[in-house]
Amino acid sequence: ARHARLNGVNTLNGVPDLSGSGISGAEWMRVMSGAWERTGADWDAYGETEVDDYALESPEEFFAVLSEHFFTIPAHLDEVLPEAYALLARFYRQDPLHWRHA
Repeated sequence: ARHARLNGVNTLNGVPDLSGSGISGAEWMRVMSGAWERTGADWDAYGETEVDDYALESPEEFFAVLSEHFFTIPAHLDEVLPEAYALLARFYRQDPLHWRHA
């Protein structure tokens, strides 16, 4: 497989500072590990992913790519990884799906 495995366990490095976010480390790991596994399974099965496959280079890149998608193509991220979108909305305290554009 092209993407890195998470050392065979359900853990994820690249966790941002969650202080003051109301998100526990355990919740972050559960949601992001699930999103990582789904993205990796898509790559293994189809040779492509619903997000930039560069995200699978490392957990840190996964967070970076999902953050980029959160701000640039939020509807797509919400559609393909809704739990990750909701977690990022809480983390960033923003919801780009409901932004009004002038």
